Amino acid sequence: MPKKYSLKLFFLGCLILSVIGCQSVNVKKVEVKEVITAKLSDETRPIKLSKLIVKMKRGEVWGSEQLGLLCIPSAHKLKWRTGRVNVTSELLDEMFRQAFQDAGYSVAGNPDDLFENPDAIQTDYYIGGLIKDMKANICYPMAGFMDFATVKGEAYMEVEWQIFDTLEREVIKTVTTEGSFELNRATSDYSGEMILEEAFGIAVNNLLANREITDMLVSAPEHKKMDKAHEITTHVKFNENQLTSFQENVTAIRAAVATVRSSNGHGSGFFIGEDDGYMLTNQHVVGNAKFVKIILSSGREMVGDIIKVDKSRDIALIKTENAGITSLPFENKLPSISETVYAVGSPLKEQFETTVSQGVVSGFRELDGQNFIQSDVNVMPGNSGGPLLNDKGNVIGITVSGRLFRGVPSGINFFIPIKSALEALNVKSE
Repeated sequence: MPKKYSLKLFFLGCLILSVIGCQSVNVKKVEVKEVITAKLSDETRPIKLSKLIVKMKRGEVWGSEQLGLLCIPSAHKLKWRTGRVNVTSELLDEMFRQAFQDAGYSVAGNPDDLFENPDAIQTDYYIGGLIKDMKANICYPMAGFMDFATVKGEAYMEVEWQIFDTLEREVIKTVTTEGSFELNRATSDYSGEMILEEAFGIAVNNLLANREITDMLVSAPEHKKMDKAHEITTHVKFNENQLTSFQENVTAIRAAVATVRSSNGHGSGFFIGEDDGYMLTNQHVVGNAKFVKIILSSGREMVGDIIKVDKSRDIALIKTENAGITSLPFENKLPSISETVYAVGSPLKEQFETTVSQGVVSGFRELDGQNFIQSDVNVMPGNSGGPLLNDKGNVIGITVSGRLFRGVPSGINFFIPIKSALEALNVKSE
């Protein structure tokens, strides 16, 4: 039988049998909601799409292929064959990114950076999408002429979004949105896959129409970070009561040192203001974050706002709530070489908070145009931002870095003099 007659018989057969076996699936139509855009004056918190997973029943019929000008459903059903699947698509990530950026919100990471380290990306929120249902009817109207590049059709998608707070380190909100897309005119500019992707794009659009989500992504005006620290003087009520013995005051000293948790790890910090919640830490601890989590030695957790940074001096000023903790007093005079010093912080893991280590001042160095105190006091990753104190218990510096030799601490560690840190941030006593 000639090929053209066999195709005609096939289409006729499907038309006759459509009620019993060659049916299309029901594709739900979804309203496209109005996106809630950020204001130009808003400080927005970064978000990043971390994963997209399809979770449907194995063997579930989710779509149909349709053939011919009449878009007659074929006997071939689109079935989900693998259960749970992690979808890796640069296009879907780009659609998500573009939708959020077009609405005025921050998206972490740079897709054009070929050497970007995923572990170095700093974001306040990760968001994952769980595709729980999708339906599609994809029509190839020119299939009778062996043209499967021309398509039209319709698709629907239901996505459960889970928002992970990098500071709380838990999923804080779950929201479900839907999206649908219909391509009425046959064209070769689309594919069946692209019709599904457009439905996903509408689900993202409708996520941005959710007030609870958009409110999470906007910081209050008073939380804005000032990168140019010298422009405004910050007046802080310093503790003027100089200590006379580290050992006698070690309990109060440890209480004034906290763990500073950012989106990509943790460091240390310490209170410098009486009753006003000001703290110091390193800029590299907070990175580009607008907020960090402050964890006291008592276990109490508070949110800290990054209000000033100086990247060249690697110092940051944090404002948090009044914790009722006596702040640490300063000693602006540089210590003597061989003088005993102590470092306090959270080395390696948060569980080692307020670890105390002892050493001596080894020297004074100038590196990359900045002055540092050098000491052999034992510090590790996580100590960054914590205080260096003299044997009286007064702060003389801030932990910033240490040199490793073949992965082992060398005893050559560097600390920012406290006077230099305060000057870089333009922080002065009331």
